[in-house]
Amino acid sequence: MFYCVNLRKKNCNLNYDSNSKVLTLNDDSLTVERLYSVQATQSSEHAYLMAHLATPYQNKKTLLFRSDSWLVNDDDDADDHVLVEQLNTKMETLSGPDCVLLTDCVEARLHGTTSMNDLYPTKTRLVAPRTLYMEDASNIDVIFCERVTSYTRSFDMVLVMKTGKTVTHSCISRKKINMFVEWAKQNNLEFYQTGPDPLPWGAVMKRHNDGESWEAIFKLITHVSDDEEESSEWEEGNTDPEEEEEELDFLEDESEEEEFIEDDFSDESDEEGDYEPNAKRRKT
Repeated sequence: MFYCVNLRKKNCNLNYDSNSKVLTLNDDSLTVERLYSVQATQSSEHAYLMAHLATPYQNKKTLLFRSDSWLVNDDDDADDHVLVEQLNTKMETLSGPDCVLLTDCVEARLHGTTSMNDLYPTKTRLVAPRTLYMEDASNIDVIFCERVTSYTRSFDMVLVMKTGKTVTHSCISRKKINMFVEWAKQNNLEFYQTGPDPLPWGAVMKRHNDGESWEAIFKLITHVSDDEEESSEWEEGNTDPEEEEEELDFLEDESEEEEFIEDDFSDESDEEGDYEPNAKRRKT
């Protein structure tokens, strides 16, 4: 038996016909676009089955099912490894040969969440079953990895969608960055790694919308970053006015964005900012 996590429905009896791609949930027949499964392990007592449906069921396009725990059994002396294998074999039999088995993952704090979750790069999608997250590579315009340095253990991955929206998955181990380099290459996506600071996405998107390519923007970003590193060894008279002007042009939109944010708090700032204590002159 299964528990449907996002419907909060207990006692779900599942059967799947891989030929017709129909998943039977108790008495209801659901047409499936794709099945994904995560196996149980000795440190994870449940197996998971995620069904991406062709048509929504109870207003849900994706359903996540959690198996019964392999820890619940009638034999106290049963070997844990055997119990795990038995549960995973049942899942394989249920899901059929066309189910995508999710194995290689990274831990990440997914966009809009506060806790770490497993993120799986599949052939053409990024999938995180426990949060019901799924993103097609075809919807992504470019990938930027921020905070990539030799002295940080993690980085943030920003997906710039073709709609212009940015989605950030953060706190990913830097050791796993090549997994996404390869995934982007397989899906013909531009992939860039930037320095220690987050990018000013308001200014970046404005430049791209004005016709500048991602490659050109990346080169400008890295040029500005290099100039900032060199500024630590600045000496009077070494500043190139043209370079300084170019940096200011790039960051101009960011300053405008900060002014816009400040407008939201203009009432508070006016009340506090208008007060100036009278200066008292001291007699001599």
